[in-house]
Amino acid sequence: MLDRKRAADGPELYFNLDTVATASVPSVVSRRAAAKVRMLNATAHAYQLTMPLLACLAGLAFVLAGARSLRKPETRRGWVIQAGLLAIILTRLMMLSLIDITSFPAIDPLYLTSAYPLLILFVFLALEGGAHLWAERRANAPTATG
Repeated sequence: MLDRKRAADGPELYFNLDTVATASVPSVVSRRAAAKVRMLNATAHAYQLTMPLLACLAGLAFVLAGARSLRKPETRRGWVIQAGLLAIILTRLMMLSLIDITSFPAIDPLYLTSAYPLLILFVFLALEGGAHLWAERRANAPTATG
């Protein structure tokens, strides 16, 4: 039978307290968990610092690759994949904006989490395509001999 104590100042509230223990020395598991949390926080901080700049550069590379794909259709395949990723990301943002306007607050990191991997993939592919454009431009540029 459980020993139930009645609350001193309240409605019919009962509680059962088994044990209270404090850890004086952190265990190996808690130190590992704390190290994991520190690593995840450092990664999140690195993303917060780098992704806005990389996304702007990726947008510029995407526009330049789009202009290039109009002139050279054989370079269009990578650009179409990037455009598809960007369309999916923007569609998600538009849907959440519509829900936010008409129903409930939906512009929230929880609802945007499905777009984060797509954004990272778009940034990577656009920057990779921009690097190819840059390398091709440098290879085709006339060299000055002196």
